[in-house]
Amino acid sequence: MIQLWLLAGDFNDIKCEEEQRGGRLPNQAKLKRFRDNIEDCRLVDLNSKGPKFTWRGPVVNFADRLYKKLGCGLCNSERKNRFLEAFMKVGPKIQSDHHPLILLLKGPEGRKINRPFKFEAMWLKHKDFKRVLKDNWQRNDEVWNDLEELEPKLKIWNQEVFGNIKKQKKEILNRIAGIQKSLQRSQNPFLEDLESDLREELREVLE
Repeated sequence: MIQLWLLAGDFNDIKCEEEQRGGRLPNQAKLKRFRDNIEDCRLVDLNSKGPKFTWRGPVVNFADRLYKKLGCGLCNSERKNRFLEAFMKVGPKIQSDHHPLILLLKGPEGRKINRPFKFEAMWLKHKDFKRVLKDNWQRNDEVWNDLEELEPKLKIWNQEVFGNIKKQKKEILNRIAGIQKSLQRSQNPFLEDLESDLREELREVLE
C-alpha cells in the first residue's frame, strides 16, 4: 500500500543561507543537520507561492530586520507525484510574526459556482440593512410571496453595497501582502507605517 506523507508548519529551522536575510550568518552545521533529516526521511519541499520568508524578527540595534523561511511543506515523492499541482500558499501575516501557510492541492479552475440564496446574519450589522428591508418588503398576504420578491433585491444590495466590504477586505489583504513582500527585500519605514495603518483598517472592516 502506498503511503502519502505530508508535514507542514513552522520547523524553526532553515535549510540554506538563501532562506535567511539579515542577522548573523546561520550555523552551517545546523543547516546541514536539517537538510540531512529531510533527506533521511525521503521528503521533498513543496513549491510555495507568496512571500519568500515566513517569519519576521525584530530590528535590533538599528541593524537590518531578520527574515527567515521557518515554515514550509514537506512531502514524500509518492504524494508529490499523486498531487502534481499541490503547493503551499504563504498568506499575509496580520497578528502574528509568522505568515500563515495554506495547502492547496490544485490551482483555481476559474469556474463560477451558482450557490443557493442564503440570508447572512452579518447583514443585520450593516447600518443600511433595516432601511433596505423596510423599503422592499411588499406586505402581501402570503409571507412566502414577500420573501420571494425580497430575495433578488437582497442579492443586488449584497453585491452592490454590502459586497463592497468583502471587496475592501480582499484589497487590503492584497496590499498588506505586497508590502510584506517588498519589506522582505529591503527596509522601508514608510511601508512599515503603511502596513500598520492597513492592519488597523482591516480590523475595522472585519469588525
